[in-house]
Amino acid sequence: MHFLFCPDVNKVNSIRHLIYILFFSFYLITSIDSQEIDTAIEMSVIEIEDQNVLTRQYDSVEFNEILEFQHSLSGVLRSKYNVYFKDYGPGSSSTIALNGGKASEVALVWNGIRLNNPMLGLNDFSMIHASDISSLKMVGLTSNNIYGAGSVAGTVLIDTDAGKGLYSSGISSGFSTLNQWKINLKLGWKVSETNHKISLSTLQAQNNYKYEDRSGAVKRLPHANHHYYNANYDFNYKLRGNAKIKASIWVRDQFRQIPPILTSTYNDATQGDQFVRSMVQYSSISTHHLWDVRAFYSIQNQNYTDPAINLDAHHQFDNFQLRIDNQWLLPNSWSLRYGSNYSYFSSRSDNYRDPLKESRMGIYGQLSKRLDKIPLNVSFLIRPEIIFGYSQDLVADGRINYELDNGGNIAVYGGRNVVLPTFNDRFWEPGGNPELLPERNWMYGVQYQFELPYQLNSRIEIFGRSATDWIQWLPKGGIWSPDNYHKARNYGAKLYLEKNLNHFKAQVGYQWVRTYLLENRNEYKQTIYTPKHLASANFSYDFARFFSANVDLEYTSKRYTLSDHSDYLPGFFLIHPALQFRSGNGKWKVVVGIQNVLNHQYQGIKNRPMPGTTFQINTNYNFNL
Repeated sequence: MHFLFCPDVNKVNSIRHLIYILFFSFYLITSIDSQEIDTAIEMSVIEIEDQNVLTRQYDSVEFNEILEFQHSLSGVLRSKYNVYFKDYGPGSSSTIALNGGKASEVALVWNGIRLNNPMLGLNDFSMIHASDISSLKMVGLTSNNIYGAGSVAGTVLIDTDAGKGLYSSGISSGFSTLNQWKINLKLGWKVSETNHKISLSTLQAQNNYKYEDRSGAVKRLPHANHHYYNANYDFNYKLRGNAKIKASIWVRDQFRQIPPILTSTYNDATQGDQFVRSMVQYSSISTHHLWDVRAFYSIQNQNYTDPAINLDAHHQFDNFQLRIDNQWLLPNSWSLRYGSNYSYFSSRSDNYRDPLKESRMGIYGQLSKRLDKIPLNVSFLIRPEIIFGYSQDLVADGRINYELDNGGNIAVYGGRNVVLPTFNDRFWEPGGNPELLPERNWMYGVQYQFELPYQLNSRIEIFGRSATDWIQWLPKGGIWSPDNYHKARNYGAKLYLEKNLNHFKAQVGYQWVRTYLLENRNEYKQTIYTPKHLASANFSYDFARFFSANVDLEYTSKRYTLSDHSDYLPGFFLIHPALQFRSGNGKWKVVVGIQNVLNHQYQGIKNRPMPGTTFQINTNYNFNL
């Protein structure tokens, strides 16, 4: 890994911009003893008792040992939150699609810092290890605009904070018939007022599973080796009063071979990826005021080789971010949030003609009011987005939440968001389009949360989106290239059911979504790789003191692979059962499971087969330091 630091005029100008922002942000912060902020991102860390003002606007995803099967975050979200992923297979990249949106329209937030970068615009969820995460939350369409441009379709929050319940130490390992083995070591300890957590993990996999080629012959997938080494360190120090200092470091080294598609006989392409991400945070809290300061720096190297076309492409990019947030609880049930964030990003790529740099700033303010007599919660957000030397635009939203007498609520929301073209969209060679305009979106919807008989928690949501200058990559003249389409539409409905008993839990999710371009009034064709129907269910039951069972169900409808709908991938239904044994003291646990028990033949991407029935075993032993 090479670290290149080349001071130039652009960086000097960026530093000057940063100084301006620091002065502006600290001007916003009112000096007061023992203050703290929510970060406006991780609403769960607020300790103020007035929950009527700070209503939770996310869904928590519960972790358990059975999810240790899912060594990546994409596997967890598929089984627990009914999320669609454009998946290239085990060990390969996996990009998210929420609410019918594209991967670049979903924000990923790590410990309060957004990881989407101006070069790629999206994240590979296969590179996030599930066992490193202490909490996982999904932010719905009712409130994700606060995360800024590009959070149109939703937001995923992951947290590795050592202070959120001190991790017990433990070691786990697993093996599957994909010729895949993994091991994870977690150490958690407390010294005086400091909490520490270290997580070390590695995975080695051949991924040489059996599949059928186009003639029906059974073969083993060649050239599919995948391995990584992953390390996380988290630190939490409680100062006097209610102030805290937190720090996180995330290091990963990953290598993957890229197997051939069904229409080719071989492929020698490989991809390497290494990054270091670091974050330092200071926060404090008082009865009515919270504030928070975060600084983030990361550097990442990628290397893609393909001897067949004599390609050896290197990409390096680094990112510095600073964000400052405030929240006040005001008299008469008013709540005020405001803050700013600054990002400097630079990229050097063999697929760009020149090194690229970008300085971006967002400033936001959100005002909320609770009307106790109705009871009604009303909030409005405005957030200017500025890219120095390129464009300025506005993100905004409004939300009304009515609380019902039976404990349910109805929320009505609407907003505006933009999706900015990435470096790859504009400058990638070949195929980049430097004339791209930002995509502008108007979103709206209604959500009804209620309880059915037999204590069945339910939620129904209907949503819609209207987009102009919509950015879409499509094949043109033998290569893929992006373009702005005049208009696009996205609308759908979601249903969620949950049942919790002492020994039984059930979650069921269903989504129907339509996303299409308005290029022809008579042909509203669904966009490629966007299933109309998506469903998932999870059932778990503790049937004895030492045993529990879990079953995950997934259904994905057909997805078109060409914009004229002349080709498509058929839908598929998967079942994944698992059985867990735990010792009497709960320190030792073993999980045995089967992925795709029906041995269904399906594809996540055209001409890329997915594995059939796969057996897995995972064992975990916890201990205290």
